[in-house]
Amino acid sequence: MPKSKTTTLIVFTIIFILSWLPIALSVLSKEPSPPSFSIYNTDWDGCSKFRELIENEGFHVKTLISSLSMINRIEQPAVLVIIGPSKYYSPSEIIPNLLLFLQRGGGILIADDFGSGNTILQFLFQFQFQIKFSDKILMDAGSYDKNPVLPIITNFMPHPITSGVNSIILNHASAIVGPNDTSLILLPPVATTTRFSWLDADHDYEYDTGEQVGPFTVATAFEALNGSIVILSDASIFINDMIERADNAKFALNIINWLSNYNKSATIVFDESHLAWSISSSTVYFGTIIGYVAWLSAIPYLSLILPFFMVFTVKKWIPVTKESRKFTPLKIFRKRGRTAFLSKIKEYKTYGFYDKALKILYNRFKRIVSEELKFRLGFSLDKFLEQISKHRPDLDIRKIRKILLSFEKIEKGKLKVTSRDQFLKLFFQLKKIEEEVEKIGGKRP
Repeated sequence: MPKSKTTTLIVFTIIFILSWLPIALSVLSKEPSPPSFSIYNTDWDGCSKFRELIENEGFHVKTLISSLSMINRIEQPAVLVIIGPSKYYSPSEIIPNLLLFLQRGGGILIADDFGSGNTILQFLFQFQFQIKFSDKILMDAGSYDKNPVLPIITNFMPHPITSGVNSIILNHASAIVGPNDTSLILLPPVATTTRFSWLDADHDYEYDTGEQVGPFTVATAFEALNGSIVILSDASIFINDMIERADNAKFALNIINWLSNYNKSATIVFDESHLAWSISSSTVYFGTIIGYVAWLSAIPYLSLILPFFMVFTVKKWIPVTKESRKFTPLKIFRKRGRTAFLSKIKEYKTYGFYDKALKILYNRFKRIVSEELKFRLGFSLDKFLEQISKHRPDLDIRKIRKILLSFEKIEKGKLKVTSRDQFLKLFFQLKKIEEEVEKIGGKRP
């Protein structure tokens, strides 16, 4: 099979596999369990009960498995819910998409502790507040359930999201801190720990001298641009095992209502694209494919040229039937001083077979070198360079090596010569080296 047809077959095979892989995985294999914090996960670490609470409140729930750019394609009011992300967010996801979403009046909930939520805070607030989720475990000896790693929060500021909330229970939470884990932040605190709380740096669940002490902010809510944001330093408050404890459910619904501006027609969108989905899950492949398409089509200028680019790309790989031309070998003859060797070179050049012409020239070069320098075992590039550097130290050996390595690659099919200028450049370079070899051969005894 011709090499061009083989390449085309390989390309279309790869496209076919990538296109049908999500469907094949979902049909032929058992779909792995949804990850932690997924609204489809009905186990203790899922958020299926939180989804049911929202739907029972009258909201419409959707999931995002591709790209954050899709959030701005929802025409009706929307709230983006980010809970316990594990995959990092890129600046290209955060800066244009979330800022535009806020400008359009959207609401955003960011609930995380030790996941990738800090990448959102970094890119979203890097020039204003410089806040982050601490990488240390929040402990509170002044108010807790069973042990200090399960803090009970009872200190609330007057705010719509704390209305009717007396206490919430956290689970292995973090804290919203400023630079160097300072408890002082520029955002308005909505819920805080007691003054007996601390950040456990060595994770031994005990207070050690030098560890940062509270009170710490665990929740903040504020308006930004035309929208609103709630930041919570614990994702576990929304999981099935925690949502029904204390006033966690009430607090969670208050957040959704406030972010949606109490508009029941708003769509609540859960970002599941940054959760820890199994690599064998069809969701990963569906999300990846849709994400690339969404990203490409979301860029105004790129979306205009994308159809033309796709047509050009597909057209390039569609096999084209060409009229076959019989290639007849040359007869051995001499005409006007032209040998069969030169006639073959000319024909290769005429029809653009530059690779074949250079292979013949390189084989001729190796034969001449072996004869001139008396190589009994045939041509060796290293041995040739050694002889050259010995007899002609004034020559640029590195340059000669680079030129001959190009011919070695052409001979092995690893380098393609497609233009006449490239052919002539290599031809004259090899010719120059051959002339120097003949000079050395003439000086040898």
